[in-house]
Amino acid sequence: MLNSIMITVTILVVIFSSVVLYKKRKNMKNVNGVKGWVTPTCMLVSPVLMLLAHLFDVVGLISWGLLFILLFVAAYFTKYLPVPNK
Repeated sequence: MLNSIMITVTILVVIFSSVVLYKKRKNMKNVNGVKGWVTPTCMLVSPVLMLLAHLFDVVGLISWGLLFILLFVAAYFTKYLPVPNK
């Protein structure tokens, strides 16, 4: 039962945050193109990766290594995020 709650909550949070992110960034001027979407994408893929690692019982060096790679890539590409309009 706890696994089904965890799956449901994770999927709902990822979908909700994706919709909110898209709506907020739809009207923003993104001069960097695709590079501006790398950080949010990495941040949305991270919980899905860890959920899949937990469900398939592969929580270990590979899943944690992939998580850290995603976080480092997201941190590197923060300089390409668009500046919000006031």
